[in-house]
Amino acid sequence: SMIKTGHHYNGLTTSLTFLNRKRFKILFFICFAILFSLASTQWRLILFQQGLGSLKVDMFELIFENNSTLYFFYQAILFPLFHLSCILCGFLFLTKGSKKLVILFFLYALVFAFIGGKRGYFAILLEYFFIILLILKSLNGKGLLSVLKSSYKLLGVGLVAYILAAIMTSLASGGIFLETDDIKESGNENAKNLVVYTVGAYRAFDQGINGNYIDKADGYQLGRATLGGCLDYYMSGIMHRIGFPVESVRAHTMNQLQEDSIMIGRDTSFNFAYTGFMYFFFDFGVVGVIFFSFFFGRFVRFIVISFRSSKTIGMLAMLCFIFLSAFQITGSWFNIELSAQPTLLFFLFLSRMELKYRIVNN
Repeated sequence: SMIKTGHHYNGLTTSLTFLNRKRFKILFFICFAILFSLASTQWRLILFQQGLGSLKVDMFELIFENNSTLYFFYQAILFPLFHLSCILCGFLFLTKGSKKLVILFFLYALVFAFIGGKRGYFAILLEYFFIILLILKSLNGKGLLSVLKSSYKLLGVGLVAYILAAIMTSLASGGIFLETDDIKESGNENAKNLVVYTVGAYRAFDQGINGNYIDKADGYQLGRATLGGCLDYYMSGIMHRIGFPVESVRAHTMNQLQEDSIMIGRDTSFNFAYTGFMYFFFDFGVVGVIFFSFFFGRFVRFIVISFRSSKTIGMLAMLCFIFLSAFQITGSWFNIELSAQPTLLFFLFLSRMELKYRIVNN
């Protein structure tokens, strides 16, 4: 079996039986095989063009070869499994679980991050480790000081994430193998991006609410910008195919922020990350910022309560994902990602299956 059942950690009880189930194993290894296929396609392109080149921008065309079905599978299945792999890797690492599984889930996250040269995914992995540490300490009745004292456990993870990000920097700059200068360059670039995207997003939000973005979006979006997500995107595509030219809300919101660069300093241009509050503003203006901020806070509270009552890995994964989304609201809104809603549904399904198994075996 993949893991010994009956794992218990300070109130978080889980048999992790879904890892032993045949259906999960088949799904996981099919997804792993697809990832390796995509990664091998990308590696051949990297060797051909001596670096990532335009792969990050033209990923759908160059790596997925314009295959819409495969790209949908990537967003709806491979992406949720990436989040789950990061979370299980962190959970098993911090609770001294199966080392083999830690390595397996880390490899999945590594191959997934390699596709498209996504350096930020290594930061996501590190953030998940910190969130899980925070949750485990909370379950044990420990405060923030205890979390900070235990943060040394993440130093090795942070170093690995830093080196992997440096490799991606090397690929993006036209290199193939990691060199000493790449580590220094990666550190400088990541430090710069941390400042720019932390401070710049609020500067961009200020310009966004005082600009004519609502007019460019053909008026307020009435909830679609905040709640639409992949459901709005694919429903718009279906409507277009049957003869109703309905544009997805992303065309009015995310695409506009992506394409129109603004200046947030003397020599710093900026696009896309106008904070998540900008999407609330797209829906109902200032009222939307107030209402959806409150709504999201209540949703986070609901997930926390659900996790404390169920204590399943599925609900732990959902809590980690929502906490990560709360951290990232300073940059953008998580639900604009096509993978967000499938990820939430996958974790909810996983939690329900765990609870069902627990009832049957009690």
